[in-house]
Amino acid sequence: MTEDHHIFTDASKIGNRVGAASVHYANKHEITKSQYKLADHNAVFMAEVLAIHKAFDYILGHELNDVKIVSDSRSALMTVESLSDNREFIWEIKKSLKDREDIKLMWVRTHKGEMENERAGMLAKEESNRDMIDVQFTYSKVQIRNVNNKKNRTLAV
Repeated sequence: MTEDHHIFTDASKIGNRVGAASVHYANKHEITKSQYKLADHNAVFMAEVLAIHKAFDYILGHELNDVKIVSDSRSALMTVESLSDNREFIWEIKKSLKDREDIKLMWVRTHKGEMENERAGMLAKEESNRDMIDVQFTYSKVQIRNVNNKKNRTLAV
């Protein structure tokens, strides 16, 4: 019998605190979970992408085949599948997707009672409350521009 593998990913930002999680299910039974605390300045979008990236790492590390990575972040999935995003972190996911046609990305509606997705969301929220940071991305161009604009407005006053 072939195992049915799904890895549900999610992220959460509560206030400034950011967490991400993934949960591996085989034949609808939870196998393992992973949780990651991100630096407070990181966007929830990057946490969503991190969870997808970590799902790929898990799949490759455990030599799984025919896996569906399921996310409720349409923007993260669209970015991973787009040709225009040049961030190295995202290109690593794109390369894995290209190299492994048996790995599929799937979107699921958020908060629609999908037990596995709700579990990933709960774990991401839980992780956002932890103090120890696992992952820190640099500030985005938008964040840097906003800080500079704020400084310029303060100097002008």
